[in-house]
Amino acid sequence: MKYFHHWPKQNLSFLQFNLWFFILTLFAGCTTASKSELPAIAANSSPLPVYPLPVSPLPASPYPTANITKFGVFDSHGSPPVRTVRNTQNSETLSFYNSRTPFSWISTTDQIPGILKTHFGFVFQIWGLPPYGSTNVSYTISHPLIQLPNGQSSTNIQWTSEEHIDASGMLESYVGYGFAEPYEIAAGTWVFRIYLDNQLMLRKEFQVSLSKK
Repeated sequence: MKYFHHWPKQNLSFLQFNLWFFILTLFAGCTTASKSELPAIAANSSPLPVYPLPVSPLPASPYPTANITKFGVFDSHGSPPVRTVRNTQNSETLSFYNSRTPFSWISTTDQIPGILKTHFGFVFQIWGLPPYGSTNVSYTISHPLIQLPNGQSSTNIQWTSEEHIDASGMLESYVGYGFAEPYEIAAGTWVFRIYLDNQLMLRKEFQVSLSKK
């Protein structure tokens, strides 16, 4: 049986152990020193700048806006309706006004006397349209029940009119109704509505009361 001496191997392991112990001790000292310096570094360092994220403004509404500038009772100066359409519910032609024909205002009110030859309505503006163009505007007038001479009845009038737009992209016109015949005078709430591209732009109510005369 061959006998091997193990001392050289044991001496090598002892040297390796001392070397690793020295390296670990050196590394631990460096780590401790680095940790002790961190608070000082953090205390002396400036905070990173915070920049706000860019916020885009909300886009403006692309749809036109509308407003009523005058309303009430007006004098047509004897001018007949410049446009006539037949009621959508029957074939009877009723008296309404939809034009820039000159007229004068008698009073600003939504209380309308039910007197023959009385005319009432409002002037309106629509902004935000393509300049120098034209567009179709739809009108409706809802009113109390009217019994027509032909035996039919009416509670609603509808029509569409082409309106012109000026250089600023504004459309200005007016809509009104006139009691041309005694049977047209119906007491109660009359509601005028204006639509652009099937979108309701304006709504105005008038109260018609029968005259005591």
